[in-house]
Formats: sequence, structure tokens, C-alpha cells
Amino acid sequence: SAFNPKAVAVVGASDRPGSRGSFVWSGVMNGRRVHEAYPVNPKYKYIGVTSCWPSLSEVPAKIDLAVFATPSSKIEGLLKECKKLAIPNVLITPGDEELTADRRWRERIAQMAREAGIRLIGPDSMGIMRPSIGLNVSYWPHLAQTGSIGLLCQSGAVTAAVLEYADRSGIGFSTVISSGLESEVSLAEMIDFLVADPQTEIIALHVEALRHPRGFFSSLKNAVRQKPVIVLKAGRGTNARRLACARLATAASDEAVFDAAIARVGAIRCDTLEEFVTTLEVFNTGKNPRQGRLAMLGTGLGFALLTADAADAEGIDFANFSAATEKTLSKICSANLGATNPLAIAADADAEFFAQALTACLNDDNVDGVVITLSPTAANATPRTTQLLANAAKTSFKPVIVCWAAPFAESLMRSSFKRNGLPCLATPQLAVRAFANLARYESLKKQRL
Repeated sequence: SAFNPKAVAVVGASDRPGSRGSFVWSGVMNGRRVHEAYPVNPKYKYIGVTSCWPSLSEVPAKIDLAVFATPSSKIEGLLKECKKLAIPNVLITPGDEELTADRRWRERIAQMAREAGIRLIGPDSMGIMRPSIGLNVSYWPHLAQTGSIGLLCQSGAVTAAVLEYADRSGIGFSTVISSGLESEVSLAEMIDFLVADPQTEIIALHVEALRHPRGFFSSLKNAVRQKPVIVLKAGRGTNARRLACARLATAASDEAVFDAAIARVGAIRCDTLEEFVTTLEVFNTGKNPRQGRLAMLGTGLGFALLTADAADAEGIDFANFSAATEKTLSKICSANLGATNPLAIAADADAEFFAQALTACLNDDNVDGVVITLSPTAANATPRTTQLLANAAKTSFKPVIVCWAAPFAESLMRSSFKRNGLPCLATPQLAVRAFANLARYESLKKQRL
């Protein structure tokens, strides 16, 4: 009921710029369920045109979720009030660090919550979103698009970065959860919710540190049996582990052990934010390779070589074209010496060339997926390129990933590909890595079966 509430109260809601309550209430107002969200603050009679209530007890509705956006010193009193009103769920946003960083204080409020029968999310949670019902009680000003990815992050800053990328890429979410310091509701329980949620088809996790490792891996193992799970975890280096231990008061993890455990349960681990978001973008297409045999079409020899290097680094094999495909590609490209994979296409080739070559590759039973690397030349930078490639890709169940090789700026062409349903990444390395993650997941799934 915390993630599917019928009525929400925001305690400390405010219209004062920069205040905790203004961030959360702004998110509520930019959702679609303002009539079932109630601001609570004795300083106001109205916030904007919305009536504001002086206390939780005076709110004219049965509250499923109370969001505390107040100084941390008021939390204990508010929990007592929630107990009297039988409010089942509480979310505590970032507060005063001298308290939130105190493990004894966190244990005390968690114990108070348990004794009152309250499920407590946080403290230091940046909030939650449920786009399908228009719910946004978070620090993010705009409601995310509705989709099939369940995003669960320990870092609010990472969550914001993923949401910003998703907004530009047309990626939607079933649920967005910032777990905070997990004093009462654990990461494992949140994973269990996403597993049981019929709207969630892909689970995306960002992990800083494991407070309950056994429960986490138990939930992760159950999750991977039913849905793809993509994990972003930093902390491979000594400095990162030392920082995490100092700030989060957790034991240092052995990254080799973490890697082994992730591989054993069958999840996919990403090391960088760029890999994480691009892998989500590719998984979100719903197209899965049967194996890992890749075909690559690229503008010129330079990109063919860069893609070949990336494939070698990931252990990805290039498909051997069938005789029929070689004949077709040779005719398309006027290649008297035959067509090879990766296939370097002339820099002045137009959209029709690439679309015909893509169709030939997708029709080849030896090919499981295609990466198309396009240079931003005048011949390629046209709406027709986007449309023809998107039309060709729609005819196949095989994944098609476009690399629009302009890595230093977000381009209109990249946005155009994304709008037409083709994942479009900035470098050949990211494109191949995303395909490799997709192929690894399929391989791990077959091993489980």
C-alpha cells in the first residue's frame, strides 16, 4: 500500500522555495492525483489553491502513506501521531544529518515504527513514483513516463540522472523508489514488491552498500527467475569502498565475491552509469537474441574496426553470413570481393543502402542481433534514415541497436531514432556492451532452464 496508496499526506508541505516540503509538494502538484494528496503544515491555510491541514488528525481521509518532509527532530512525535491514526506507511525524506547519520537514532525510530505496526521507508529517501496512477511524492519535479521498468536506487542523485536520461530516451517506469537508509523496510523487501508487481517487467537496481546481504541475494535470486535484473554497483576500488564504509556505516564488500554472487543468481552487473542506462534502453525494447552472434553495419572501415575491438573485449562473436546474405550484401554494396562482417559501407551511402543491408542481416538465421554505427555525415543525417531503419527493424524479433557516433553532444538524430523505437547510443563500445549484456542474460536464462 505504500507504493500503491489511495491517499497521501505530505507533512511539512510548503511553497517556500528551497524547503524540503516545497520539493515534495511540487512533485505532487506535477502528478495527476492532487485531489488525493493532502498537504499538512500548521503555518498555512492554503498552498497555492489547495487547502492545507494543520495536523494529520484533521486530514479528511484515511491516509495510506505519510511523507515526512520536516526537521528530523519532529519525526518521533509524528510517528506517535501516525500510530494513533493507524497510518500504515511512512516515508522519511532527507533531514538533519546529525540525526539521520546517527545509527542509534535510526534504530530508535525503526523500533518505534515496528511497535506501531508502521512500515517505514528511509530516512533519507528521495521519494517514490508510480506513474500509472499519477503518483509523485519525491524530490523530482516531473512525473516519469509510464513503462515497464521498476527502478530502485540507494542514491537519490543516481536516480535523478537515470530519470533525466529516460526522459530523453522515451523510457518509462512502473515504479521509482529511492530506498534511503533502509532503517525498517529493506532493499530485499522492495525487490520483492517489484517481482510481485504485474506492471514491472524489468528490475533496475543501484546499490551503494548491502546492509542485509543474505536477504538481498535471496530476493535477487527469486527476482531473476522471473524478470531481467540489471544492477549498477560502484566500489571496485579501495577508495570507493573506504568512502562507502565511512558514510554508510556498513562493512566493506569483497567485489570478487559480489561479482560471483551476481553471476550465480543470473543478474547483469554494470560498472558505469552510462552502461546502466544504455543497457536499460536496449532491454526496454523487449527484443532478445537467441544467441550472441552479432552483425555490424557501419559507415567506413574506421567504425568497423572500433566495433570489432569492442566485440573482442566483450567476448562477442561476429555472425558468419550465409551464402545468400553475402550475395545480397555484395550486390547492395557493389562489393566485388564479397561482404564481410563487420560490414563497412561507403561514407556517401544513403538511407536505402543501410535499410536494405539491415533487412538482409535480420533475415539471416546466423544473425542474432545487429549494431548499426552511423557517422553524422550529410548522407545519413536525414529523417529518411531514421524512418527506413526503424521500418526495417520492426519486421524482426531480433534486437537492433543504432550508434549515432556523435558522443560529445545530444543530437536531434539520436532523439529521432529513440522516438521511432530504436535504441540509439553514443559510441560503438556502449552499443556492443549493451548487446553483450542482453546476450549474457539470455544465456543465463537458458542455463537456469
